[in-house]
Amino acid sequence: MRDGQIVMSAYDHNVKAGNEGDICKHPALIAALDKPIADSVNLVRYADVLAGYATNPLNTGGEWKQGIGIVAGEHLVTGNVHVTTWAEWAKLRTRPQAGGIYPGSAWFALQVGRVRNRSLELSLWDTGALPLQSLNDCFSGNARIGACRNQGRR
Repeated sequence: MRDGQIVMSAYDHNVKAGNEGDICKHPALIAALDKPIADSVNLVRYADVLAGYATNPLNTGGEWKQGIGIVAGEHLVTGNVHVTTWAEWAKLRTRPQAGGIYPGSAWFALQVGRVRNRSLELSLWDTGALPLQSLNDCFSGNARIGACRNQGRR
């Protein structure tokens, strides 16, 4: 708080990538998209506000150490099909190391479409120039990518 106003700090996807939230979010995202994409005869639309980077480097100080750094291992690929899919796509059979990468949500969504041989219309937004560049580099031609303004909260 500064001068009685709440100050929002920027959300850094590279710091958060692979944390405890992603362990829950990404298998759930794959599960939520799988059947509708598989059953659809129409184009499926996927929108993500504050999409972040297409892929995130696993930095030394990142929160991934308390997330995928703890749960990774062969046990992830022997149970639920959606957890197995997530673990395989994120290369989590072995413990990740600093210097590796962890995909963002839009990347996982696109993979579900590819596996199901269905087109996905991606609409992705972020507030930062670097995440937008990453999205453009990865999804060029497969997505509408745009900047959204960070309005903050009052």
